[in-house]
Amino acid sequence: MAKIIAIGGGGFTTLTSAGLDDFLLSHLNGTARRIGYVGTASDDDPVRLRYFHELIAPRVPHASVLSSNTGADDARQWATRHDMIYVGGGDTARMLTRWRQTGFDAALAEAHRNGTVLAGVSAGAVCWFEHALVRGESGAMEPISGLGLLKGSICAHFNADADRRPAFHEKIGSGVLPSGFGIDDGVAVVFRHGVPPAAWSAEPGCWAYGVNTDPDGSLLSVALPAFV
Repeated sequence: MAKIIAIGGGGFTTLTSAGLDDFLLSHLNGTARRIGYVGTASDDDPVRLRYFHELIAPRVPHASVLSSNTGADDARQWATRHDMIYVGGGDTARMLTRWRQTGFDAALAEAHRNGTVLAGVSAGAVCWFEHALVRGESGAMEPISGLGLLKGSICAHFNADADRRPAFHEKIGSGVLPSGFGIDDGVAVVFRHGVPPAAWSAEPGCWAYGVNTDPDGSLLSVALPAFV
């Protein structure tokens, strides 16, 4: 069953919440265990690429990186060669624009349909949804449209900045965004077709929440069940 794993913040790219890396790799099944890293959102930040090569690549038989300069045909072929594709954080809007220009968005959707696990942190977590609340160039929290592989909306780093949680609540309560999920740093949420999303935390006191409104318009924020 194809999965999408959305991480609110942390893991190998930031050298925090290292347990997230163990949880991530536990979802690589079979003997191939091929993982690919996409750093478009950070313009292929060399420090994050080094962390991938040092902390993740030695733990799997095959690991590779998709350069942001890779042509459309080569990028699509690259996407088909992995059991898991992990997308790093950074500028979500810029990343999505680049993917749509090159057709890599369609390649990711096809890989997902064929069973590749899609995963990522921050920008790499929110990009899979219909809508996301992200920090814009002005510094304010702004809604954007994602790839639509998962329904609803999402906000990462839910506990990291004082304005994220209230902004997400306000956008959903006012109808600007549909119901969705807020994910704290140190937390991963696993989405599988036909199965309720479930959370796993590497940090005490951190979790993920489903946010929606009830019939009378009151806002509801409910902790997700734990992944088992």
